[in-house]
Amino acid sequence: MGSSAVERGGVDWREKENGESWPYVWAIREPEVLDWRSAMATPVPGEDGPLPPPGNTDVATADATPPVTADDSATATADALCPAKISPSPSASPSPSAEAKASAGASILQRMSAEDIHAMAVRQSQLPVEITPYMYLSDAKSVRDVARLTERGITHVLNVAGPSAAGPVVDYQQAKIEYLQVVIARVGVWAYGCVRWYVGCLLGGGWYHEPPSHHHQVDADDEEGYKMLGQHLEECRAFVAKARAIDGGKCAVHCHAGINRSGVMVAAIYMLDSGASVLDAVAHCRMQRGNAFLWNHTFQEELVALARESGLLGPKPGDEGCRVPNAAPAPPAPLGPPPAFGAGKAVTRNGAPRPAAALDRLF
Repeated sequence: MGSSAVERGGVDWREKENGESWPYVWAIREPEVLDWRSAMATPVPGEDGPLPPPGNTDVATADATPPVTADDSATATADALCPAKISPSPSASPSPSAEAKASAGASILQRMSAEDIHAMAVRQSQLPVEITPYMYLSDAKSVRDVARLTERGITHVLNVAGPSAAGPVVDYQQAKIEYLQVVIARVGVWAYGCVRWYVGCLLGGGWYHEPPSHHHQVDADDEEGYKMLGQHLEECRAFVAKARAIDGGKCAVHCHAGINRSGVMVAAIYMLDSGASVLDAVAHCRMQRGNAFLWNHTFQEELVALARESGLLGPKPGDEGCRVPNAAPAPPAPLGPPPAFGAGKAVTRNGAPRPAAALDRLF
């Protein structure tokens, strides 16, 4: 990355590695490219889809099904069209071609009324939403509803936003839900320790010891420049794998809004576990969660970098086999350094030289 780009906090897309990543970053960043409604019309190309959940539906038979209605809560439509849902049973004939899947998806989309699309959007907002049979995406508000978690069979909760998004740990313990927060070393941890000491003193002891649980915290920032995957992917993926290893185990991953921090985490874990390409992974998550997913630019770039390192970039937008039919535009030029104030000849509006005293007061 060039120094000028660093000074302004941007990325120099002219560099070879960044230039290879740009088409994928563009596809994720441009709102309409991986819009979930577009994903319905152009399902993931290829032979098979990864991670089939129970009750999967063969997309090739979509035209033979009755019209989709709002009463179905759009569940059947999502099941048929999500990348994780497209997989034949062991005894089934080979799965349909990419053209057949696209035709089936477009047919379903054309038969959906405004009410049907609204029902789909409502379904996407009913967090936690399923990303895989063992991993759900949620926000902080929804994971505080222990009854809802129990109803959906959630056995583990992973908080990636720190104490401000913490759920009811005691209620989780009573419901036998395992809870994980992962602390990173910074001032917030010191402050948290001070609070524990103060509470312990009020109770007549030293340190306040919380009830036994896997109670740590991923106190991650939803800020540009924060390396979410670089700092927390390994630990978070291990916790999700722990839930997956249990018969019927399900882990709800959440931050505050269920958009950026938890969004990039579930997208990365889904991509690595399933072998899906980065664009298919993001499209799948947006089909499940809606378009309010993964807006943070640094997280987008991190996910694409992880895909490149893992060999999961997939076909480039505009190339054959990519779900995005159009090629990416030219990457933006680096922002460059900020202007040097006071440089050159200073003049007033009418062209007269500006008094040096006035410039001295400004600078």
